Amino acid sequence: MESVDFLIIGAGVCGLGAATRVNQISEKTWLMIEKDGEAGGLSCTMEEDGFKGEIGGHVLFSHSQYFDDLVQAAVGPYTGDNWLNHKRISHVIMEDGSKVRKVPYPFQKNLKFLSEESMKECLQGLLNRDQRVPPENFKDWILANFGQGIADKFMLKYNFKVWAHPLEMMAHDWVSDRVAKIDAYEAVKNVLDDQESSQWGPNNNFNFPLKGTGEIYKKITGLLPEENQVYNTSVDLIDKENKIATLSNGKQVKYNYLISTIPLDILMPMIDMVPDTTKLRH
Repeated sequence: MESVDFLIIGAGVCGLGAATRVNQISEKTWLMIEKDGEAGGLSCTMEEDGFKGEIGGHVLFSHSQYFDDLVQAAVGPYTGDNWLNHKRISHVIMEDGSKVRKVPYPFQKNLKFLSEESMKECLQGLLNRDQRVPPENFKDWILANFGQGIADKFMLKYNFKVWAHPLEMMAHDWVSDRVAKIDAYEAVKNVLDDQESSQWGPNNNFNFPLKGTGEIYKKITGLLPEENQVYNTSVDLIDKENKIATLSNGKQVKYNYLISTIPLDILMPMIDMVPDTTKLRH
């Protein structure tokens, strides 16, 4: 039976990050297990009939020099040989009254593109929003910051579509810095000045790998010891008492520490645990 200090389940972005740090900062032994044939998880790039496609939209930007250094060490410097640089051009296509309108992103800074009725509704919501009570969740945060009009016209629908999860069950502290703030004065001024505001956000200009997002993670695996990576293999059972994982190929691995990056609803049956849902937000 193989024995390691760290067993890492999943070679997606988080699993690769964990493997990279363990490999860099310690002499501990580790093994990373991935059920698919290559790394990347939901950030992989698929190719079929000569066309490459992403699973979802991925935009590479960060505030971390460590992350930037790692990515460039794997893929190469941010130059035309390895990367494409894009200026973001985004619009919200929506039905508004009797027309389909094209509103530049971010929506809340470009209310002038709406019908007069919708524009008034959004501005009234901004003026009447209640910011006295601290928000408990992401939905409360949207209403407190943008008011009912912008929330109903765009924010609530869009964010439910993006996150595929009820907003009242999401915390707001980790996601709020991704949303452009606006106050009533700025919103009214943009309308009166007939001013478009589209240049906002940390990903206003972004680099994209020439061969797709998945290229980043395939290249990162090349910075790690090949013998520490196992693909086309899943973890079927975890004996949490004895710290032994049974793999789909029949092998067993004893570990000191388990780092799981797979969904909890998949992990918990492996360790014969039932999640406690009594404390979930409603």
